[in-house]
Amino acid sequence: MNIINDTGGVVGYGAFALGGFILIPIGAFATYYHNLLTAKNDGIKVGKKFYPSANYQFAIVKYDVPFKDRPLFSSFKKTKETFEVRRKGDQRIVFQEDLAMFSKNIKNLKEVIQNYNS
Repeated sequence: MNIINDTGGVVGYGAFALGGFILIPIGAFATYYHNLLTAKNDGIKVGKKFYPSANYQFAIVKYDVPFKDRPLFSSFKKTKETFEVRRKGDQRIVFQEDLAMFSKNIKNLKEVIQNYNS
């Protein structure tokens, strides 16, 4: 009410403007860049870590999500895909991450992984 009547200061609202217009977009870009998955000729790079195809095996695994663990707005989605990187010698999982991308991109990624594993 102080802003409408022009009786109070607006200095306290500067932090919200800084967060909304500067910090949140920087945080969103940093998260995107940190989780960027790049397929190259000799392996796959996730963020800054590179996994060569000679030493690692790649897979996309589907699993069923229990009803209590499903997000509120997509409660009808029963399956979820994860991207797994396994060491070839002992089949130990080195990296595992849920894939939050469109199904077309997941299909393209499956094709690339089939080329690496063959």
